[in-house]
Amino acid sequence: MTARELVELWVHRFNDSDYQGLGQLYHENAVNHQTATGFIRGKINFPQSTSPRVNEI
Repeated sequence: MTARELVELWVHRFNDSDYQGLGQLYHENAVNHQTATGFIRGKINFPQSTSPRVNEI
């Protein structure tokens, strides 16, 4: 998979509210530091951290 294909897949899953699918795209030990609630650590935490905030918008 190319970088472009990965980004397009990420955008598609985000637009479809497929948070489990989004989480599958991250590395097992991924860390996201660009959140209002602090660091998100680990692939398993990405879907849970994304979906509630998107629903609040």
